[in-house]
Amino acid sequence: MDKDFKELRCKGINSKERICNQLLLKYKILEDEMLIQVKCPRCNTFSILHLPFKGQNQTKIHENNQ
Repeated sequence: MDKDFKELRCKGINSKERICNQLLLKYKILEDEMLIQVKCPRCNTFSILHLPFKGQNQTKIHENNQ
């Protein structure tokens, strides 16, 4: 399941003048929801958020049927 997720990483400049590249979260977009794995900075475990939404394709189909 984890390999289907895309990663969002920090691209800021750290104290050593290098790009940070710290993993911030992982996400996956499904037909009717977005799954977001948020990483805890203290214990490095992930919590999963399920955010329901209507995809763009569904919205376009709905608009065309009206």
